[in-house]
Amino acid sequence: MKGTNNGPMIIAGDSLGSNLLVLKSCEAVGSWYFAARITDEQGRDLPTITTAPEIPAGPLPVATTAPAEMPQVIEGFADIVRFNHTQKVYPDYRGGTESWWAYVRDEQPEVVWHTAPVPAKQRTVMAFTASVSGEPGEAELYLNGEYVLTFQMNNKRGMETWERGGYHLTFVSKGDIAGNSGFMMFDVPADKVVPGQPMELRVMPSRAEDNAWFMVKNYRDTVTHEHVTPQLAVDTLSHPWTLQPEP
Repeated sequence: MKGTNNGPMIIAGDSLGSNLLVLKSCEAVGSWYFAARITDEQGRDLPTITTAPEIPAGPLPVATTAPAEMPQVIEGFADIVRFNHTQKVYPDYRGGTESWWAYVRDEQPEVVWHTAPVPAKQRTVMAFTASVSGEPGEAELYLNGEYVLTFQMNNKRGMETWERGGYHLTFVSKGDIAGNSGFMMFDVPADKVVPGQPMELRVMPSRAEDNAWFMVKNYRDTVTHEHVTPQLAVDTLSHPWTLQPEP
C-alpha cells in the first residue's frame, strides 16, 4: 500500500476476507486529500482485490491485536570490554560520568560492553545510557558477536526506533549536551537469551563522516533512573514510527 498525507491508517478484519482500511486526513492549511494504492511487494496492482471507497454510516470496528508478551527488564551496562577512547568525566544529560567511545575514523571503530546477567529465558529489554555525535551517520549493533541491526546517529531530539528480525532498538534523546545525549532500550527475543549470563553488546559506527562517534556511559542504574518498566518498554518499542517534536 502506498499513500500520501499524514493521517493514521487502520486495518481491521480477516486478511483472507473483507478488510476495512480507514484513512483519516486532518485539514490544516489549504486543500487536503489522501490517495492510496494497494500493491504487492514489487509495487504491482493486485487484480483479485476489489475496493469500495465510502464514508461509513455507523461506528468503525476496533482493530484488535494479540497482547504483547511482557519482557523482563535489565540494566544494559555492567562493565566495559573494548573501546577506542575514554574520559573519566564526559558531560551528559545526567551531569557526566566515565565514558567510552569510538570514531568512524578509528582503525577498528567499536565499543564493546557487557550487560547485567539475564535472569530467565524470556523476552528481555535492556536499558543503557549513551550519546551519539551530531554528525549524521550510521552505526551497527551486534549481540554476542551476531549482527542485529543498523541505526542512525544524528542530532534529532525526541525518540526514534529501529527494528529488524524481532529486535527493536529505541534511542530517547534527552538533550544536546556534548553530543546527542540520552538512553537506549534494546529488545531481545527469548531464544537469544542464556539464563544467568550477561550479554555482550558491540556498536561499530560506520558510513558517516570521520568525526562521527558512538559513546556508552558508565551508568549502572539506567532502568531505575528512567523508570523503565516492562509496560513502558512494550509501549515504547511497539511504536517504531514515533518521533517526538523538538522542545
